[in-house]
Amino acid sequence: LYLHAAGHLTGSLEPLGGLTALRFLELRSNGLSGNLAPLQDLSRLTHLNVRDNNLAGDLSPLSNLTSLTHLTFMDNGLTGSLAPLQGMKSLEYLDAEGSNLSVDLDDPSGDFSGMENLTELYLLGTDLSVRGDVAALAPLTSLTRLGLRQGGPGRGGLVGNMSFAEGMLSLTRLSIVNQQLSGGLGPLQNLTSLKHFSAGDNDLSGDLGPL
Repeated sequence: LYLHAAGHLTGSLEPLGGLTALRFLELRSNGLSGNLAPLQDLSRLTHLNVRDNNLAGDLSPLSNLTSLTHLTFMDNGLTGSLAPLQGMKSLEYLDAEGSNLSVDLDDPSGDFSGMENLTELYLLGTDLSVRGDVAALAPLTSLTRLGLRQGGPGRGGLVGNMSFAEGMLSLTRLSIVNQQLSGGLGPLQNLTSLKHFSAGDNDLSGDLGPL
């Protein structure tokens, strides 16, 4: 079902609740409101994009959608944590940019356990809170793109050093701007596929040799 910017549709997701055979749901850039509860039984979904709507509530209704490979819910009013997504072992693409979620990498219920198939992960924005030691991301060795930029005033809550990325040999794009990382660039020396690297406004040190 493809309804991307389909005349700015409004109302809730309730009418979709019975479409349990759906595999692809694209609702980007409409005026939809309410919460995600009507989607909780759409367990065959592999692609879900609700970007740029007026949806609220948390992600718990998505916990049973374990067939998802692509999930985008950026630019909504969604709150809570990413914990309901931990069982999504098939997930390859996750974009939470511009949401009001809180992600604590030091809390086992908020990390990315079991999501090692992710190839693209975007945790960016002013209202999205991401904190903790970036070492928790080290198991995501399939990543090709990783965005961890903190927007707005003040620095983000991510700490640690660049060693979390040394096993991500397929990375082509890494943005970890306005955080609190320290140490040198040595862990990046074997990332030969890297085409874009942005790490401004951190506490990195050392020379440029590894690049």
